[in-house]
Amino acid sequence: MIPVRKRPTFGGGRRSGAPGSLARVRPVSTWLLTGGAGYIGAHVLRALRAAGHDAVVLDDLSTGLTERLPDDVELVLTGLLDPDLPAVLTGLAARRPLDGVVHLAAKKSVPES
Repeated sequence: MIPVRKRPTFGGGRRSGAPGSLARVRPVSTWLLTGGAGYIGAHVLRALRAAGHDAVVLDDLSTGLTERLPDDVELVLTGLLDPDLPAVLTGLAARRPLDGVVHLAAKKSVPES
């Protein structure tokens, strides 16, 4: 008979321990959410926070609204086409280690994108 091992449940997290081990799952704690001040981004932000995660929003506010963001959420006001974006992200990562990215920044219209 072949022994059967249960698979770990990942639930959006990162495994700790040796590869292939059945180590406990560590939830992702801080997400970078691009487009987080937009309609969909604000709902994703709310869901992340309800699940116990922290988030930093990156948005240029071309269509997003600051009113959609809670006061205690950090807003990085820049766009994805900003030539200083690499330096901005490097500085952000030095201050707040990020565990994941949810990329929702986009234009509504295909020709604009």
